[in-house]
Amino acid sequence: SNSMFKDATFRICSQLSARYGQHPALAGWLLGHGYTFVEEQVIQSLVLHQTEILPWLRRRYNNDISALKHAWGTHVFENFNEVEISLDNVRCNPVIYSDLRRYLSDQILAYNALQVSTIAQNSPGRWITHAFTPLPFDYRATTLSSQFNFASLVNYPLAQTGNTQSWTSCGTSLTAGLQDVLTEEEKIQFCRMGHPDLNSLGMDFCRSVSASNRFWIADQQCGPVSWGRHSPSPKDGSLRLWTWQAWAHGAEVVSFGCWRRTVKRLNFQHTDGLVHPDNRDANGAKDIRTVQEEMAKLQTKFLAFRGALSPRSLTRAAIVVDCSATWTFDGASETKGSLDYKKMVFLFYSVLRSFSIHVDFVESGSSLSDFDLVVAPSLPHLSGKDFEQMSTIDTPIIIGPSTDLGNCTLLSKLLSLRIRSGETFENGWSEALTLWSALGSSVHEVGPWKESLEVCHDQAMPKNINIDAAFASDGNPAIVHASNVHYLGCYPTKSILRAYLRVIVDRYKLCVLPVPDTIRITQLDGIFVAQNYGGESGQVPLWPGGSAHFLVGGARIEARGVSAWVELA
Repeated sequence: SNSMFKDATFRICSQLSARYGQHPALAGWLLGHGYTFVEEQVIQSLVLHQTEILPWLRRRYNNDISALKHAWGTHVFENFNEVEISLDNVRCNPVIYSDLRRYLSDQILAYNALQVSTIAQNSPGRWITHAFTPLPFDYRATTLSSQFNFASLVNYPLAQTGNTQSWTSCGTSLTAGLQDVLTEEEKIQFCRMGHPDLNSLGMDFCRSVSASNRFWIADQQCGPVSWGRHSPSPKDGSLRLWTWQAWAHGAEVVSFGCWRRTVKRLNFQHTDGLVHPDNRDANGAKDIRTVQEEMAKLQTKFLAFRGALSPRSLTRAAIVVDCSATWTFDGASETKGSLDYKKMVFLFYSVLRSFSIHVDFVESGSSLSDFDLVVAPSLPHLSGKDFEQMSTIDTPIIIGPSTDLGNCTLLSKLLSLRIRSGETFENGWSEALTLWSALGSSVHEVGPWKESLEVCHDQAMPKNINIDAAFASDGNPAIVHASNVHYLGCYPTKSILRAYLRVIVDRYKLCVLPVPDTIRITQLDGIFVAQNYGGESGQVPLWPGGSAHFLVGGARIEARGVSAWVELA
């Protein structure tokens, strides 16, 4: 938001695009790697420099001081000239905190638009993209993506999986928001391969927000990095696996970082690249040659079977995301540390992928009519558009905790349900729930958030509420559903989500392929691709009675291996 910084950015973009914009060798422009947010530093800076924020507040509240006072829950200010934001106010009032985060998000959009418009003017007809990082839910990333021809991704699987607290400033942009997503056991298990779902979440997000339904990997890790205290090397075959995974999730291009390692400065101990400094092939080059050969064979074989493919396809799910949930949870003392929105999104995504469900990310308020399953990890600001979309489809809908909390007007209409209160747990205190299904009952531990749910009997036409799970301590409802809408009144663990998704799959006859934690299956244009992130070989899960014809690999998939096949009619 700093005017001097914007002026400097304009000069850089203007001069670069004026000089190189029409060069015949220039294909397009990559405008840097992911925008990030360092909470304490940025918030303190905004509070100390409020010159730019106050005009933005006027625009946000249409120059109506009463609207601001109502939103902030204050009667102190008589006009906008009296508005002053202190650190104490920010830390005590989650609405002020959310407004500051919204302001930051708008500044990202405006700053990026400055670069795009300046370059496009001097370099017409060439694509412009930006490399997102995993879990880009600090700002309105879906809106940002509309400024580009397509979205790109920075993919450093080992950096994303390891202990991100140890990275230097050079690495924090690639690992922002990943500190608590994985357990310590998972970090150790996948430290030299990367976690399959952390790798693919960013891919599915970039594909979902690209108008072409395709994306690029702008920077793919090839070896160890030099950003932190610990930097493991990828296991042999990793780059082959990562490249196949990117292709299976819709990548048009995988650009490797880097071709050859420099021997100076930071990169002296950085990734070896595809070739060593003396031009000998590194392991990465061997992997890529293998992929090239396999892709050529796959194309030839696929064309021979294209007219005989089975119409069967995996379930398509929409994950509804809303970055304002991040701002709300981070700004409220009762939810900060208990409700982590990024962690919740990853948890729901990872469980969906454990059933081989195809996932698209859609922004809150978007159309949901094209999906077989809709999942909203949390919608604390459930909007009228969300309500309209969810109330007009028959698709099964799963909604996570803290949705419409503090209002409950729309949730009560959607589900005949009110959230009376929510409570958080200290470390060492636990709650459990009992889940009922057609196969019997099962007991699962609950995460650090529990809600008190109340059925709305006072409605003119209340919906028929069914209780699917109850808390062990008091017997109160924990998971309920009415018609096709299902609500989780607690922070779910992976165990709860897997068990409940199994109930949904059976109830609605969804087309899935359950897999272990180390194997993932993706479907692209009629081709099924299995990737094995484990250290041992395993059996590829196939549909009973299906007719699978393998194009790459076979029914037995080796460690760090890939199998690709088609289902014939």
